[in-house]
Amino acid sequence: MEPFLTAVLDDPGGPTSSAFVHRLLHWFALGTPALPAQGMAALPELLRDSWRAPVRLGVRVTRVERTGRTWTAHNDAAPVSARALVVAAAPVTSVTLVGAEPPRMRGLST
Repeated sequence: MEPFLTAVLDDPGGPTSSAFVHRLLHWFALGTPALPAQGMAALPELLRDSWRAPVRLGVRVTRVERTGRTWTAHNDAAPVSARALVVAAAPVTSVTLVGAEPPRMRGLST
């Protein structure tokens, strides 16, 4: 099992949380870890369509900030504030939005 998880998670040092690994194994046991037939590009619309709260796609956010319990996404139009914020961007872009240091990246081919 360990070689399988090492390959799936690309996690040779083991920093992935045990809770996530248990959830991942559960999904594999159920046969459900998959992407939609339309591919990864369909995920944002599928998520948007499944949530009750309004979701805006295709908005270029330049900065995010948290004040108390509220997140504000600054963009080219008007800032948007909400209790929750999903950043669907590459890791380096995501951390740049909140002013954090970019993560060390590792390439992976499957």
